[in-house]
Amino acid sequence: MKIFIPSSGNNIESPIDSHFGRCPYYIIYDIILGNYEIYRNPFAGMENASGSSLALTIINKNIDSVIITHIGKKTFDILTEKNVNVYKAVPGSTVKDAITNFLMGNLVQVSQYAQSETVFQPHNLN
Repeated sequence: MKIFIPSSGNNIESPIDSHFGRCPYYIIYDIILGNYEIYRNPFAGMENASGSSLALTIINKNIDSVIITHIGKKTFDILTEKNVNVYKAVPGSTVKDAITNFLMGNLVQVSQYAQSETVFQPHNLN
């Protein structure tokens, strides 16, 4: 099982980047192996469709879950249509904290998209 996290920097202590498609880096954590890889995001400078392009990369890499603080509707729809689970992290948390919280079961899985004026809101609380 692999997890994708958009990152503001090139290490695991970096904050999660709130710009999913335009994040400068992303980190893929492999739960089975207990290791991670850091990638420079080739879509970071795109004007349009950076989120959709990154979503297709996630699907092609057989990633099971993403941890985000914000994501666009089109990107969310692409991921969930392909059964990629989307989890909401606390804004400002590090990639390492997000992975730890995921492994401990402390993150909320987002089952439907809802956009307020400023922040992405999960709406699947029972």
